[in-house]
Amino acid sequence: NNNGLLEFDGHSWVRHIVPNSNKLRCVMVDSKGRIIVGGQGQIGYFVREEGGLVYNSLMGLLPDEYRYIAETWSILEANSKIYFSTESQLLEFDGNDLKLIELPGLLVASFLVEDQVWVQIYDQGLFRLQQDEILGLPNTKEVHELRDILFDEGNYYFFSSDGSILEYRDSTMN
Repeated sequence: NNNGLLEFDGHSWVRHIVPNSNKLRCVMVDSKGRIIVGGQGQIGYFVREEGGLVYNSLMGLLPDEYRYIAETWSILEANSKIYFSTESQLLEFDGNDLKLIELPGLLVASFLVEDQVWVQIYDQGLFRLQQDEILGLPNTKEVHELRDILFDEGNYYFFSSDGSILEYRDSTMN
């Protein structure tokens, strides 16, 4: 939405403004009931208080050199942490601190696979976040832009934007 977060009570709409943001790109409700939002130039969350929804920006938790966020494309929750996937960064929010996860390149997309964060990096392939470390998956560099990843009985299935479905097992692609 270009005008903030919209809330519908079954009868009427209420618009909640997100300061310093032109567009919201992603919204999710986390396990604590917070409404997590990301958009152009802003990441944060709404909580319900007596007077309605109140917005809490997370931008102040970032060092100055990382405060420019052109777009936030997705939000994931894993292991009691919130992950913001921006156009160039992966940010981890643990409820108190916001930390930048170092990546080997620019993000294409991020995914939640078996309660683990995976990212696809332009011209680098797929990586998964394991205990604050980004680990590359062998033989994934040539995978076309992914839309989803599913896990079933030891196999991973990659669904790409070109319509192909690839099976990944034991570091090989079928």
